[in-house]
Amino acid sequence: MSEIETRSLIERFLTALNAADWDAASALFSEDAAIDLPGEERVIGAEKLRWHLGETGRHYRFHVSDLEIMTAESGIRAAAEFTLTRHYVDSPDLPEQIRGASVTLQGAILFEIDNGKITRMTRYERPTA
Repeated sequence: MSEIETRSLIERFLTALNAADWDAASALFSEDAAIDLPGEERVIGAEKLRWHLGETGRHYRFHVSDLEIMTAESGIRAAAEFTLTRHYVDSPDLPEQIRGASVTLQGAILFEIDNGKITRMTRYERPTA
């Protein structure tokens, strides 16, 4: 893929996340994609990612802003840096102190691309100062 195509792929993924469109987001991943999320064990595959996104969507909504995408000339690798705002839902499944609260994090995702699909995603995040 070209740099432009890779950038577009990453933008479509993050746009789908902002829209809580888990099907669209996971459709951009290969069936054997390696997915590493903060504090969790690696999961393999687009279907497991879709399930994970659905589960997290039950607890909070998130919004990606201040997005910067960097791509390698080859289009094989990319990185995205952003601000992530989590809005926790008012759910009895959550501890009372975070229900309805918002948290802002600095985030970054490293991507690997092959044949027009995301084959590896590693996400990092930390609270903002």
